Amino acid sequence: MGADRSGPDAVMAASYERPVAAVSVPSCRAVVAAWRARRPQYQGCSQAMVATMSQESRKTRVAILFGGRSSEHAVSCATAAGVMRAIDHDRYDVTAIGITKAGQWVLAGADLDRLALRPGQLPEVTGTQHVLMPTDPGNRELTVLTPGQPPMSLGEVDVVFPLLHGPFGEDGTVQGLLELADIRYVGCGVLASAVMMDKHYMKVVFAGHGIPVGPYVVVTDTRWEHDAQGAMEEIETLGWPVFVKYGRLSSRRVRTTRR
Repeated sequence: MGADRSGPDAVMAASYERPVAAVSVPSCRAVVAAWRARRPQYQGCSQAMVATMSQESRKTRVAILFGGRSSEHAVSCATAAGVMRAIDHDRYDVTAIGITKAGQWVLAGADLDRLALRPGQLPEVTGTQHVLMPTDPGNRELTVLTPGQPPMSLGEVDVVFPLLHGPFGEDGTVQGLLELADIRYVGCGVLASAVMMDKHYMKVVFAGHGIPVGPYVVVTDTRWEHDAQGAMEEIETLGWPVFVKYGRLSSRRVRTTRR
């Protein structure tokens, strides 16, 4: 009681004692400048406070990651176009990073029309400006390599939004890479992504937790190559017709009847 609180200590005390409304960075600068004039000993602390508030007021940096090496490359491009149209650009600073069909990470730009699905034309990621992810867990800075040019920094990324479909992206591989780099990302983690990508193991996990699953048969390439007749006999136990799905790709269904 009766303690003399002045300078930034008084501001901190007030924030604990009663609700404080949010104020803009310029307003905060004005307050800090007033205290610097009255209390020169707080000058260094005040400058640090302004720097921190300026950093916190910037937009959240989102890296949209799309394309990829799977057969669903074009669908991923179209998904990215839809997200980039819908995202609030007043709140988020968006950087588009595409992965080519060959697996190269490139700066994709913001030409959304080029990523749209059109009759007779499928979108594809192309580019020559390669993007390097940070290899230091304490650093979230993206680097761009352009042929004939020195490396260029894109600045730090706050969160990665993976929009990859199929293997090499939706199956936990990219999630693991981001975990190693200590970069926040949107969506499921490594294990959940890997399990839910594989329809066989997804059913095994569901059944293990008491969740009912329909009858099914798993036919691998190896089994079909060495025992196609046995595989067909087991499939017949399901009753006809049956639906055939890829084990680790999209859920497109093929209705098959016995000949």
